[in-house]
Amino acid sequence: TDLLRAARLVRDVSSRYFHPDIQTEEGKKYWKNLQSVRKENIANQKKLFDSIPIKIVATHNSMIIGIVTGTDNELLMIFVRPSFHKKGIATQLFTRYKNLVIKNGSNYIKVKSSRYAERFYQKVGFVRTGDEKLIYGLPAIPMAMTL
Repeated sequence: TDLLRAARLVRDVSSRYFHPDIQTEEGKKYWKNLQSVRKENIANQKKLFDSIPIKIVATHNSMIIGIVTGTDNELLMIFVRPSFHKKGIATQLFTRYKNLVIKNGSNYIKVKSSRYAERFYQKVGFVRTGDEKLIYGLPAIPMAMTL
C-alpha cells in the first residue's frame, strides 16, 4: 500500500540521518517502533497517518521518493529518498505544502527541524525561534516562517 511505502521511506531516511542523534531511552523506544514498519503492524501507523490533514507525496516511476505532512500551521515532516537528494524534490514538496496552507488561510508555519534539515529550512525561509531541545529523544530545532 502507499501508506506502507511512505512509512518505509520515513524509516529508511531516518535510519541514515537521525539514528546517530538518539540520546535517550525515549528516543530508543521511538526508534524501535519506527523500525518495525511491516504489513502486519501497519494499523497504528495508519491511525496516526490518517489524523494528519495534509499529506503530499512525490513519485518517480510509481515509487514514492518524497513526502511532506503537516497541518495548516505546522510542518510535521519532509523526507526524500537519499538517491533523490539535491534534485529539488524537497523544495517542490514544501512549495506545494506552503501554497496549500496559504490557500487555507494560514499566515505562519512552524517546524521542529532535525540538525540535518536545518539548512534546508533556512533556505526556504524558516528562522530559528529557540534553542535545540530533545523531542522523542532526538534533537529538535524550533523554527518558523511568516507567510
